[in-house]
Amino acid sequence: MFDIEIPIPKFMSELKSFPTWILDGFAITLWIAFFIVLFTPGFKSIRIESLSNVSIRFLFLISAILFTIFAVLIHMEVAKTRRVLRFIPITQQGSFWAISKQTDNSFTSQISTTIQASNNSDYPLQIIKVRLIKPKNVEFILPPDHSLPSDGSPYYSSEHPVPPQGTVPVDIFLITRGKLAAQGQPIRITIGITDQHGEEYKIKNIIIKFKSADNSEKAIPAS
Repeated sequence: MFDIEIPIPKFMSELKSFPTWILDGFAITLWIAFFIVLFTPGFKSIRIESLSNVSIRFLFLISAILFTIFAVLIHMEVAKTRRVLRFIPITQQGSFWAISKQTDNSFTSQISTTIQASNNSDYPLQIIKVRLIKPKNVEFILPPDHSLPSDGSPYYSSEHPVPPQGTVPVDIFLITRGKLAAQGQPIRITIGITDQHGEEYKIKNIIIKFKSADNSEKAIPAS
């Protein structure tokens, strides 16, 4: 028996270094070539002598299928490597929402919460955008704000990245018009966080307790 080593992992590793658009282009080109050969009468009788009379249509079909599979696999691998941030809500550490009455008798709602961000990659990643997904149809007075700490700096800033192989708290603050819920009741929110690669992470079902104007959490009657 012979030990035959098929270097598929190495081959896939080499393919991963290719830009995905090149693989997509190869796959699309081969499919177009296959259909041209399929529906063009002149190509029907062409065979490749060096490949034991293999039909050229069969060769284009197999090549198109293989490159399509490779393109799909690489896209899946790229998606895995790009989604390297992990988020855990820390609602017990100062998270709250509150209602404020304005001079024109309107109301605004404020949400303050902290989410722990972990970076599993070997390079720093910056959080570009934070948005409130649920509740829906909310009007913001100011764009959602976020800030992170940084080693060697006493200040929090949205410019600070999540360090490689590190974990930091992300403070999030939002101000909206109107009441998000009845006063004294907790709210359930979903937050979207987008990194520098454009990958959005959804942190769902974060429960935020209500805090009254005197900075004490209002008791919620038992149901």
